[in-house]
Amino acid sequence: MLDYLTIRHSWRVDTTSQREFSLSEQTVNILRNLDREVTLAAFVSDSEMRQMEDRMIEYTHYSGKFNYEIIDPIKEPERVREFFGPDKQYLDLPTVVLKTELKDEEIISTGEEEITNALIKVTRDESRKVYFVQGHGEKTIFPDEPGMASAQLVKDELEKQHFQVDALNLFQENSVPEDADVLVVAGPVKMLASNEVEALSNFLSSGGNVLAMLDPETESGLEELINGWNVKLNRDLVLESHSSFVLTSSGLNRQSSVSAAPSAAEYGDHMITKNFRYATTFVQSQSLSVVDEEDSDTEVTDLVYTSSNSWGEMDLKRLYEEKQAEQDEGDTEGPTTLAMAVEKDDSVKTRLVVVGDSDFASDVYVGQAPCLLYTSPSPRDGLLCRM
Repeated sequence: MLDYLTIRHSWRVDTTSQREFSLSEQTVNILRNLDREVTLAAFVSDSEMRQMEDRMIEYTHYSGKFNYEIIDPIKEPERVREFFGPDKQYLDLPTVVLKTELKDEEIISTGEEEITNALIKVTRDESRKVYFVQGHGEKTIFPDEPGMASAQLVKDELEKQHFQVDALNLFQENSVPEDADVLVVAGPVKMLASNEVEALSNFLSSGGNVLAMLDPETESGLEELINGWNVKLNRDLVLESHSSFVLTSSGLNRQSSVSAAPSAAEYGDHMITKNFRYATTFVQSQSLSVVDEEDSDTEVTDLVYTSSNSWGEMDLKRLYEEKQAEQDEGDTEGPTTLAMAVEKDDSVKTRLVVVGDSDFASDVYVGQAPCLLYTSPSPRDGLLCRM
């Protein structure tokens, strides 16, 4: 009976301190959602055989559609010729080949990230296109050098996961290209022209998806459009108070400080933030709120919450000139919301994601993140990437 139960209902526990035998959440999700047979052939040296076997056992544990074989090219040269032809004279080790009925992909790594990216490529039926709107001081994806004003690292990670990424000047084009799946507006410092806002509105109405990261104290020209999607930009600056105890000559004293980089450790119930457990920090963000709680045409989900020690400061003149801030009656009460996802399902389903800060996605901060990027196995659910 025990043998039967262990075969039908197996479980696995990784007891290593670094969880070296555990797969990432993204890899597990992709494997569980496989809808076709995938075969992996790994050509590795004798010293790599055991490690590769352990990794592949983990992959097959999550999907019956994932198959593999591990080949020692020194001991089985005929298998090399079978895969690469009789004229193959040299083979980099390791070499891994993933195949489906229609596609195949070759990589020279046994790392989980590289294998999973190749798995995405051979199982994705069509390439998804992401455009970053440019021309208003937004984060650029083609910078001279990485910095606060660039989002090249995000672009590079999206391309590793086989999204096509390009820049878009809406003022020149006057419309969104037909191949666009997602538009990203990352921190404009100047207003978009009326024809550009209209192009964005038409794109959303036709089933497109938009990620708008809008910094406080800026006029983007998108405020009315976003209000129409039942989201209000509160035009405040979210502050967070911190207290500590310091030992001085007079004894133990409590000191308080205020930061304009609020932290978040609680997230809404949404596919974008599902099982997300990292603490995040946002640099000079404004808060968001719902325009009309009774609006039944839109489904609004709060994505990111700040701590209870935070609030949205409205008196920015006093903050900057007098260097003083305290929560007053007119301020946005904490915990505040820094990001929202809005969905409409009229004739077509579409999504708008609004974030009150764009700097968190710049190269300066993404380069310091513990994991650069996560996207959901569904391109729609991966509209907002996890930093």
